[in-house]
This record gives sequence, structure tokens and C-alpha cells, in this order.
Amino acid sequence: MEKKSYYLLQCRNLTNNNITRKDDWNTAERIFKNDASAFSKKIAARQNTALHIAAAAKNISFVENMVHLSSVSDLAIKDIHGRTALAHADTSGVVRIAEAMVNKNPDLPNVHDRVKRTTVSMAIVYKQKHMASYLFSKTNLEL
Repeated sequence: MEKKSYYLLQCRNLTNNNITRKDDWNTAERIFKNDASAFSKKIAARQNTALHIAAAAKNISFVENMVHLSSVSDLAIKDIHGRTALAHADTSGVVRIAEAMVNKNPDLPNVHDRVKRTTVSMAIVYKQKHMASYLFSKTNLEL
């Protein structure tokens, strides 16, 4: 199998929940080191990246590792609904995941989805009190 095809297949595995949900960081890291564009690959039907999936799955260590290796712009990638990975984390309620992302990209809490919802508003809708409190403290409400 050609090297490019192999890594495309690996990216599909990464974003199709296999590696991401299982917390198989060793395999994921190998993929990212061989193909830096794997961070931004949108392969799942909802145009999720591996970071979107890991955040929604509450996979703290995987998210922290990805954030460490990713760029600020990688964290701002949106899915088909205009939601960043932080927007997937806000409904999970895992503040540590949000902190990792916001520490790297402080503008993330100010990003709106397609229907103009902020991450703090979604945390409130999903009754994630601690997440909402954290995101409220990081959101510029004057935008």
C-alpha cells in the first residue's frame, strides 16, 4: 500500500472513533508525526477531527496530548455545525479538557457555531455548571 494511502486510512481510523475513543495515543502520535495534516483532517460524516471526537468522549489525556502538539488554528477547526472541539467539550462537563484548549487558544470561548451559540451557552443548556462557570470567566461578552 502506498504511504499516502496508508496514512489516509490511519486518519480515517483516528477520526472514526477507533484510536481516539480507545485512548491509543501511541498510534495517534505516530500518525501525527508522519502526517502533520492529520490534526486538521475532517473525515467523519459530521466533519469532526480527532480532537472533536476525543473531547466529546471525555478522553482527557488524549486531548491534552493533542493540544500540546497542535497549533492554535488546529484548535479552532469547526465541524459541519460550526462547532470547535471546545464546543464538544462544553457539553461533556470536563473542565480540564476546556482548560487545556483555552490555555493554548484563549479566543476559543468567543467562537460561535452556525446558529450563533457560544460554548458557555451550550454548557448552560446541558446543565454543566462547572464548565459554564469556567467558560463564563473566559468569554468576552462584549463581542
